[in-house]
Amino acid sequence: MFKRLLSLLSVLLSIPLFAQNDCSNGRYYDPIFPEILVTSGLPFGMAPTTYDSLNIPVPDSVNTYPLLMDVYQPLTDTGTLNRPVIVLAFGGAFVYGARVSPDIVQLCYKYAQMGYVAISIDYRLSDELLTNPSAYNATKAVLKGTHDMKAAVRFLRRQATELNNLLRIDTNQIYVGGVSAGAFCAIHTAYLDKESELPEILKSTAAKYGGLEGQSGNPGYSSKVMGVINLCGAIGDTAWIAPGDLPIVSMHGTADGTVPYDYDTIRILNINYPVHGSASIHRHLDHLNTEFPDQSIAHAFYTWIGADHVPFLTDSAYFDTTFWFTRDFMFERVCSGISGISEQRPIVNYHLFPNPTTGLLKIAALSPEFSVTVVDATGKKVKEAKSRGIELDIDLSPFSKGIYLINIQGSGIRDTRRIVLE
Repeated sequence: MFKRLLSLLSVLLSIPLFAQNDCSNGRYYDPIFPEILVTSGLPFGMAPTTYDSLNIPVPDSVNTYPLLMDVYQPLTDTGTLNRPVIVLAFGGAFVYGARVSPDIVQLCYKYAQMGYVAISIDYRLSDELLTNPSAYNATKAVLKGTHDMKAAVRFLRRQATELNNLLRIDTNQIYVGGVSAGAFCAIHTAYLDKESELPEILKSTAAKYGGLEGQSGNPGYSSKVMGVINLCGAIGDTAWIAPGDLPIVSMHGTADGTVPYDYDTIRILNINYPVHGSASIHRHLDHLNTEFPDQSIAHAFYTWIGADHVPFLTDSAYFDTTFWFTRDFMFERVCSGISGISEQRPIVNYHLFPNPTTGLLKIAALSPEFSVTVVDATGKKVKEAKSRGIELDIDLSPFSKGIYLINIQGSGIRDTRRIVLE
């Protein structure tokens, strides 16, 4: 046993802790900045709201919608480092919701505590989906939200140029994400990037209200982003995601009755419009990575078995899982510069085996004490344990077969790993 542990520890000690110095001291992984500065109501654009019978914006300043953002920054992060940005959009089926939605606020706080600049944005809602639900109006609602998110991204680059980068952001590290409808905005901001990809239903009118980029503000600056956080969203067509495209992390419930988990029809508000949910998106990515391995796309997908739409809104265990899973993926993007799918973790000075397991899971670590939390595929916490030394056995045999998420915390250990119980 002693020789086995010495061999294990020698292997672990040879693994570098971080790929870049900027991610030292737990930055972008641990809440090292507990106090957060929130700047509320920062204007970033002005979007048209009035349309004639052809859905063409009326160029009247009275008929515009002010777009605002709330910016979350670490209060005590007073250095000169420019920081990556996560722009998030709220959910609400494009007919309700606000940038102060509690789930978005909580995510912004958590990301800012790790050192990010986190931003919650407005986007235009579409009342016509209530009065005149149709595939056309639903597609237009997505495009309007995408226009507004792109305007926010352009604003961030504009302030970096014209306002001496008061937000201290890295304009090469802007990521977008969202919940439900907000995830639609983020996904289409990232992947709907060619005029030829505009949905057929909008092609006759889209150019008149801004095409892909829209008329929501800050023209002349790029709306390019570096990746997507998709929480229960979907895309109109997976063909818009091409080899070598942007990274994406997704979480979705198999029993989602609002946004389909796989390829299916959105039926809320009597829209009846087919979309590709998260499962379809990641199946397409798997196919692309197999066919074009030299242009692989980094992606990660977490399925909540049996869960309905956005389960983290009302359950803290689901929220914890959401944060852990997206945090790990973002750390890999920001700190490791990885292209393609990677199993690299921020600190890997432990060994967990076997995986898959039939029940008994063993953990050996470079830590005198560490704690473990086990979460099942629905996001529910099913087990907690603490070590009394550098080894710990976890018995999963009482639980159903499937995928579990294990979070490990200790001195020099911060990681989340997926485990398959057979």
